[in-house]
Amino acid sequence: TQLAIARGHRADKQALVETTDHFEALLRQPDPDLNKIAEIDREMNIALARMTGNPIFEMIMRMTQIGFSSQDQMLYEDPDFCAQTAANWVDTARRIAAGDILKALSSISYHYVLLARCLQKKESEAARRADLQTHEDRAPLPGDTSPGWPFESTPATSEAER
Repeated sequence: TQLAIARGHRADKQALVETTDHFEALLRQPDPDLNKIAEIDREMNIALARMTGNPIFEMIMRMTQIGFSSQDQMLYEDPDFCAQTAANWVDTARRIAAGDILKALSSISYHYVLLARCLQKKESEAARRADLQTHEDRAPLPGDTSPGWPFESTPATSEAER
């Protein structure tokens, strides 16, 4: 980010701001094209790397985007995180364009906070679903007549119950 701010050309910074504005508008649509959103997200990350003027860093960013784009896409699939992520991209681009290094670094860091929270939410939801599935799959206890069991009641298990 510091190199992008220091070495990036004014036109490249302005193009990033315009891309983030377009990106945010796409995400406000009722049914955004998530493949297009993921493509623009990758392009913005690569544009940041290109602004550093370091072709090795740009190449590494391209390879990283191939590996991590699926996780970033979760941010756009989840309504709780979609708008926050888009707004954060806009803030990041504007702070880079303004040359505000500390605020730009803060915005980029916040992206990873959002991603971590989104992953935690997904993991929590998956654990809850697994718990529910485990509960539904458990063997019935004697006398259990709850709905969903394949029989009305269990046979008596003690002499007193017979």
